[in-house]
Amino acid sequence: MSEGLKTDLVLSPEIRSVKVLTGVDSVDSIKHPGINGDDYFLGTNNSFGLFDGMSGKADPEEASATMSKVVSSGLKFIDPNKTTESQVKDTLTIVVQQANQEIKKGSGSTGTFGIIIPENDHFLAIINATGDSPVFLYQDRTKTLTRQTQDHNGLYENCSGNLDLYYKIQSHLDSDKERKTLKPDEKVFATFSNRLSQYFGKENLKPSLYSIPLNPGDILFVFTDGVSANLTPEEIASIIRQNQNSNLDNICSQIVQSAVKKGQLGTSYYKNDDTTAIAIKPYH
Repeated sequence: MSEGLKTDLVLSPEIRSVKVLTGVDSVDSIKHPGINGDDYFLGTNNSFGLFDGMSGKADPEEASATMSKVVSSGLKFIDPNKTTESQVKDTLTIVVQQANQEIKKGSGSTGTFGIIIPENDHFLAIINATGDSPVFLYQDRTKTLTRQTQDHNGLYENCSGNLDLYYKIQSHLDSDKERKTLKPDEKVFATFSNRLSQYFGKENLKPSLYSIPLNPGDILFVFTDGVSANLTPEEIASIIRQNQNSNLDNICSQIVQSAVKKGQLGTSYYKNDDTTAIAIKPYH
């Protein structure tokens, strides 16, 4: 090689990308057909959100629609393949504040939203979960479904920050919808579980951020309480297993239909409510 020619070694950047498959189904309550207080979005950049307007507040449909619009606009500029976990959390914190300012006074809505980014050989779902629209993770390896977020209800508040106690009782409530096997002290806590303590529209709202690792094949689910109040995690997991070769829209539809049937039983243990399920499955 002549002295005048030089070559520089250029290292290829690490391949770091993620795409997602999504599914959704949403059904109005039979109490008010044609009016759905749930709203959602599925962004092209792996962002997602689910919102449930509070029926005890003013204009629940408008509240959830406003939340969906504001949050989706705030997240749409994130490039999931060029953004770090801390940067996403900073953005979510700002979006929480913006959304809480935009919602009409006297209204209220839950809000669970976030984005999925790559993390080495797996994925990371970074989420804000305010209210009682919980996130569950279906693990492909174990074929099981587990709760990933805590509901902001009287149960959580009365546990006084003791997350071990909260998750113990909440897990029991998740698996025993009719509360037949609850211990006396758990029944006392359970009486507070239907009262929201944090929601959009409340003053001085703080973000509730989670980072949830996913492996290839795992599916992230977000439900409104029309699902989570009516079906146990094992009932939902059974539906997923039975439909594992179906697309995510069909899986969500099967979950929603099962939840609606429970809600029509006419007992105090189940909710006849607007019912929505979102599924997100990341892949490289």
